[in-house]
Amino acid sequence: MPAVLRRVAMLVTVMVFTGCVYAAESGYCGEKILTFGCDADFNSKYVWKGIVINDKPVIQPVVWLSAYDVTLSIFGNFVQDNEANRGKFNEFDFTVCYSRQFMNFTIEPSFEFYTFPNQDESPDTGMGILKVSYPVGPVNIFMSHATDLVNYSPASFSEAGCGTDYDINDRVSASALAYIGAGSSKFNETYTGLTKDAVNLAGMNFSITYNAAKYFYLRPHVEITSIIDSDLRNQINDPELNNSLADVSNIGITMSLEF
Repeated sequence: MPAVLRRVAMLVTVMVFTGCVYAAESGYCGEKILTFGCDADFNSKYVWKGIVINDKPVIQPVVWLSAYDVTLSIFGNFVQDNEANRGKFNEFDFTVCYSRQFMNFTIEPSFEFYTFPNQDESPDTGMGILKVSYPVGPVNIFMSHATDLVNYSPASFSEAGCGTDYDINDRVSASALAYIGAGSSKFNETYTGLTKDAVNLAGMNFSITYNAAKYFYLRPHVEITSIIDSDLRNQINDPELNNSLADVSNIGITMSLEF
């Protein structure tokens, strides 16, 4: 594991150095280059790539810092209800992401490292991710590919979709996103027990963001996912094999501070 952490540290260093060089070349001096903030996301359940991790309410705090197109963030999952690890964190994710504009494309390589305290059966792992997006009128089209680089290689998951944002007024905006996701046979074997390449799911997200006060935002949101591969649906819906559901909805509200 120390070797993995060394590689992550090297990746962070390269991203920060690249961002600083780009900032110097682009004349960032005099602009606000450092932003940071924190979120508290209250959700009815925790769903990850169509898989229910916790089917009862959770709190998911996030802290982040961004400078020179590099963003560092830490995510936590706190179990609230009567489940295993109630009143404890059962996951922390550490992410470094670099964002760069090329022509009209936004290119975002990132690395996410997952740790699972209080879950001895879940080893730490991490994914390298590449996301590319492109605006077409009011819609933003995106594709992303994530590959496990630590414990479950070569498990991978790809997503493609489109989203749009609309400013209702100076303080309120709305967002909508629709996407599909596909998992490799290793990914599906690891997380569902079914060894099969598949187009796993289709999903939709809706949210309203309200700038309640300076630096403070409220964002109610709804996420709906449906497993669309028939074999995967049968696997996930089998209560003897998985503690999940093929059709899942989550309702939540995020409180954010951004500086």
